[in-house]
Amino acid sequence: MNIEENWEDLKYFMALAKEKRLQKAAKLIKSNHTTVYRRILNFEEKFEIKLFESTPSGYFLTPAGEELYHKLEGLEERMDTIFNSIQGLDTKLKGRILITTTPSIATTFLPKIIKKFQQKWPDLFVDLKVSNQFYNLSKREADIAIRPASDVPLHLIGRNLGELNFAIYGSKSYFKGNKTREDFLKNIDKHNFIVLDESLEHLKSKKWLDSKLKDDSRIYKVDDLTVMAKMCSDGVGLGLMPHYFADIYKNLEVIHEPKEFVGSHLWILTHKNMSKVPKVKTCTDFLYEEISRVVIKGPFKDA
Repeated sequence: MNIEENWEDLKYFMALAKEKRLQKAAKLIKSNHTTVYRRILNFEEKFEIKLFESTPSGYFLTPAGEELYHKLEGLEERMDTIFNSIQGLDTKLKGRILITTTPSIATTFLPKIIKKFQQKWPDLFVDLKVSNQFYNLSKREADIAIRPASDVPLHLIGRNLGELNFAIYGSKSYFKGNKTREDFLKNIDKHNFIVLDESLEHLKSKKWLDSKLKDDSRIYKVDDLTVMAKMCSDGVGLGLMPHYFADIYKNLEVIHEPKEFVGSHLWILTHKNMSKVPKVKTCTDFLYEEISRVVIKGPFKDA
């Protein structure tokens, strides 16, 4: 019997039992409704048991389903912990490590660091999940997260790399013509700006810039810092972004640096049950040293 595979089936069962509808259950466990339906149907056929009744109002538990649901309550987190700890039994530095991070980090300084890591540990391979979404490390959606954050959830082990400082950048081509840098903040609404959209309104940098821009007629909205940096480099407008982009786009110049801190802290995060797994610990230690040296302590910290 494949215990882990059966447990995965039961997670689909628990999701549908809680949400009553396939679409909602799929969203809960980051799958799709077809997979939810198929996994539960296969489970019912394998054990010759009917767990749900399908109705116009949704999927409702049969008496057998109710009994199974009550037995599984509270077991989900314990089983995830067990499977995470099993991975820690492997002490050899080989295999794969899944890192999740943001698009701006994945397309700037991280690739060179991964290359250096690969050269040092050729039997360890790094996979990347790139998204602004925060993947669930408890559910093994990733082994390590490299993310800007204001704080760290209690169930995660975090190493604070330090501050990521931001400045308003623009390209040399943008200032050709009549555009001027004089009295910049006073004349800020005379400039074109690429700004982050409402999906990232929680960021301190966005809140600061929004408070300065009174006229939105010269604004381009994007949902990604990498797009902002490219548009700035091409002379479309100005953007408030981390200093590390200037290492990628050599034609970007600091136009204005806020006196107050408007950036974020950068963290390396792992789940507490995975933090001492040799390959994960080796990778997090390496990432901490390299990112601290290249980004946090690099030439752009005080640019």
